[in-house]
Amino acid sequence: MITDILLSIVIGVRNQGGEVARFIPKITEFLNANFRNYEVIIVDDGSTDNTSTLMKEFSRKQKNLRLLRLSRHYGSGTAITAGLQHAIGDYAAVMRLEDPPEAILKLLMHCQSGYDVVFAAMHNPKSNGLTQRFTYWLSRISRLPINSASGNFVVMRRKAMNALLTLKDRMHNIQVLASYMGMTVDHLALLPGRGPSRRPWRDLLHILESMLAYSRWPLWWLGAAVLGISAIAFISAAVNWILSGFVNMQDFVWVMGSGLLFFTNGILFVIAAAMSRILSETKRQPLYYVAEEVSSRTVEIASIVRAA
Repeated sequence: MITDILLSIVIGVRNQGGEVARFIPKITEFLNANFRNYEVIIVDDGSTDNTSTLMKEFSRKQKNLRLLRLSRHYGSGTAITAGLQHAIGDYAAVMRLEDPPEAILKLLMHCQSGYDVVFAAMHNPKSNGLTQRFTYWLSRISRLPINSASGNFVVMRRKAMNALLTLKDRMHNIQVLASYMGMTVDHLALLPGRGPSRRPWRDLLHILESMLAYSRWPLWWLGAAVLGISAIAFISAAVNWILSGFVNMQDFVWVMGSGLLFFTNGILFVIAAAMSRILSETKRQPLYYVAEEVSSRTVEIASIVRAA
């Protein structure tokens, strides 16, 4: 049993009352067998089912369970940020309800060997198809060393957690942020392939927006592609006009106009995407609002541990 650290488990949920009811006994049984000091923080991201009610019932019976109920649905990244900002552990583990608790020990031990952040990766990333391939190529384009086989099941040191929280990023993709900050990161193949995502396009947009926030290269490549296609259109129009003996002026004007329109719209899209991101981040609006917090004996136990 590990007795010299306090471990925080952070989980974001939304409308998963039944899964929470099955998960809490499972995770607490594992933690009680392996850790003397721990806390489990469940962040309810605007659920409309009985998730919060169930959590309150569990907190009355079991120590070290905490509930943060956000005022509305903010998104999984913001929910995890809220949980990390309220965590008091020496190490924090971010996971989903379907992730295996037994993997926490291997991630923690590897993290203690000298890493800031350690992710659980899939044995066979190809089983998740489109999302992994998209992540792989986007990481090459953005020049951020992102592992397409890893998600957000991760264990991190307190120092790394504090550093990540200084970045007020609304997407809060931990892989992207850790790579951007140059932390020592590793990936352990501990998870089976999850199969195709139920929300592949939402996952892809989340990855894309996260990478665009911390790398200029995707927008540079997009701008270069727009410029290249427009140049091809201009050259094709000029060649066709020359080959027609400078007669087919109508086709020349049509192709040139289409190329110019494509070029203009492409550049405007790049500028709009960049300006939208800048506007969102410079507003400095609060990331979330906690409508209700239910804590058990975690803070009391933490104070005893610190005093010892």
